[in-house]
Amino acid sequence: MRTIAFTRPALPYTQLRDRLCLFSTDRFLCTSDMREAADLYVQDKLEAFGVRTHKLSPTLWHTDICLQQADKSADVYFPPLPIDRIHLNLASSSKQRVKDIKVPWELSRMQQLVVLAQACKQNHDERYAQAVHRQLQHWIEHNPYLHGVNWLCAMDVGIRATNIILALAVLVQSDACDDVYVRRYFDNLFLHMEFIEHHWEWYDGRTSNHYLADLVGYLYLCWLFYDLPGMRKRATWGYNQIINEMQKQVHAEGTDYEGSTTYHKLVLELFEHANNVLLLLGYTMPTWWSERLALMRTFVLWCSYAPGKMIMIGDCDSGSVVWPGFVAVDNRLPLGIMHYAHFGLTILRSERIHMSLRHHAYDKRQPSGHFHNDAGSITLAIDGIPVIIDPGSYLYTAWPTWRNQFRSASMHSCMSIKDHELTPFDAHLFFLAVPENDISKSIFEQPVMRSVHTLCERFGLKAERNIDVKNDIITINDRWHKIGTMHPELHTQWRLLLHPDIELVMQDAYSWRVLHNGRQLCKIIADYPMTTVPSWMSVAYGTKVAAVALHAERPIDVERFWQLRIVVD
Repeated sequence: MRTIAFTRPALPYTQLRDRLCLFSTDRFLCTSDMREAADLYVQDKLEAFGVRTHKLSPTLWHTDICLQQADKSADVYFPPLPIDRIHLNLASSSKQRVKDIKVPWELSRMQQLVVLAQACKQNHDERYAQAVHRQLQHWIEHNPYLHGVNWLCAMDVGIRATNIILALAVLVQSDACDDVYVRRYFDNLFLHMEFIEHHWEWYDGRTSNHYLADLVGYLYLCWLFYDLPGMRKRATWGYNQIINEMQKQVHAEGTDYEGSTTYHKLVLELFEHANNVLLLLGYTMPTWWSERLALMRTFVLWCSYAPGKMIMIGDCDSGSVVWPGFVAVDNRLPLGIMHYAHFGLTILRSERIHMSLRHHAYDKRQPSGHFHNDAGSITLAIDGIPVIIDPGSYLYTAWPTWRNQFRSASMHSCMSIKDHELTPFDAHLFFLAVPENDISKSIFEQPVMRSVHTLCERFGLKAERNIDVKNDIITINDRWHKIGTMHPELHTQWRLLLHPDIELVMQDAYSWRVLHNGRQLCKIIADYPMTTVPSWMSVAYGTKVAAVALHAERPIDVERFWQLRIVVD
């Protein structure tokens, strides 16, 4: 997807520096979390997925520091070879974990630069500016153009370019930039632009958050280099592309089409950045664009069981553009019930309860890589405390066994067939052969939440889950419908995955008390005996925490309703 023939002009450094002074940095608030982070970053203690470095080193930007911390003897280094010679070996299906390319990519997004630059501006302390220059110079020195894993993925190149530009805009306006340094940064940023232009992430017509990040970084670079020949045409091309992607990737209801709540939040942040830079470039945004952005923010609110706390549906890789994010979301959480047919999610919120029910909703124009086998799965929070949860993702390419386990039906709080996936897995870690299903025309009657799917059609079965919430009593009715030839030895499996902070106290095989910090939140009462089984959840990419699930299994009894009640105290 080349745009305009790319040539390297002589860069007007003074003019570029003056342009940075036009950028408004008012959106970057210096919170207490940012100040604490800046005090670590200034010591070159960088962070990726919960693991912190201790110093800059030539190998830092090419190392999986997370695996290095977990296994001192493991191969954790990605040699900085020319990018056409880099071949990634995925872990086998055994229990072996291998180095994860996402870790050096995360380190090289350089999100700490904005935090350090803002700390310099707020505190008038040159130590923070010196850290920006030291770390950025070190990265440039040890990541020569087109060599190493940090020049493989245009998404991360775009995010890195965005963070460098925003950090420099803050520092230039506080007179904390040396001209010699800045010239080198401009030269390197031009290489970022050249790379993106030659490496657009467009796969079989189904674009994703990757292509959006390519475009956002590209548009920031178009803004910075706007006075160079050809940049106006490039900016206009980028404007048209980002408009098309909003229409393509965001449903009219305001939800991202990749089927993940956390990726929705990342996509929202990307569109907020696009909106910001396009206004800087002087473009007028269509009315529908602003309306859809507002709907995207509203979906985040509906998915939040407490201010700033979102449920996880689908994949979660803890991704963001600028640390700690760019989007200020209203924390006035709505009450009532909302049905997102295209995303496949119904959400109910009362004064005490936040509950979600996942539906099978998919059409072939959507990428399926971030979907899970979670049709019919629920989440539940009481008084802002997560009780029944989604498992998250843990790891992607570094450990396929765990990748598939975390996206399996047996990890989600749903009804499924024991030892069988709703959609079978294959060797592709970022693809699920999800059959199409349009529920936008389905009848939706409040206050009942209802999920029906035919993902078990190959077993001659259709699944149905109905949820009724009245007077803080949640009643869940499940049943199978026979729609074909059914194997006689199939068993139904139920799971409820509990948050690690939840304590379960058994009253008898059919009822359990649910406690949090000694306080009873609710009781769970079932028609069938339930036992506890060990499980896992991932609070963020690269981490997993031991959890407990309530488990039951019974021979399939077609047409019988199986009931479970959750009585909120």
